[in-house]
Amino acid sequence: MSCAETPKDDAPWVDLFDGETLKGWHKLGGDATYAVKEGAIVGTTTHNTPNTFLTTDEMYSDFILELDYKVDSTMNSGIQIRSN
Repeated sequence: MSCAETPKDDAPWVDLFDGETLKGWHKLGGDATYAVKEGAIVGTTTHNTPNTFLTTDEMYSDFILELDYKVDSTMNSGIQIRSN
């Protein structure tokens, strides 16, 4: 056991969403659509189709995820982490 401090990564903070576009993201699976509206990512369900996922183009390993979300209580939705 060591009390030594773990070296800090000096890599810059990476914002995954620019608030304007879906650059750096792609859709997988079903027919739902994703768009940016008023600075937020909005997903729209297409009923009776397979699940649809919006995923980052890049893989990330050491991260802090901060977000605000609003979910329609009648929809099957959520956030998946490391579920490739």
